[in-house]
Amino acid sequence: MSERVEQLAEQLSALKPSVAGELADALCRALGIRLPQPVIQRPPEKKPPEPTKTEFDVILDGFDESRKVAVIRLVREIKGLGLIESKTFVEQFPSVIAQEVTESQAASLKEKFEAAGGKVLVK
Repeated sequence: MSERVEQLAEQLSALKPSVAGELADALCRALGIRLPQPVIQRPPEKKPPEPTKTEFDVILDGFDESRKVAVIRLVREIKGLGLIESKTFVEQFPSVIAQEVTESQAASLKEKFEAAGGKVLVK
């Protein structure tokens, strides 16, 4: 670099940032230079948190054939159905045992049905 260029560089580096920006714009216009516009990156959009599920459905999704009677008895006890209705309920799975119950109630029902030989889904 020549001494003249070094002197100019020292003088320019002493300028305030706002004045240096104005000088850069003026030089670009005078020399016909077009600089690409800086790309402004937006921060990624934050997704709202998904609501916490508070109500669950308990669904009978099958049963152990050898323990069918125990599952029917449990359905009679929990749903308050007669023998024929309970048998039909158990045989026509998937069947909703309980709707919109709390997590602890759903877990309790699932535990009872699995102990009796039923296969239960909690949604």
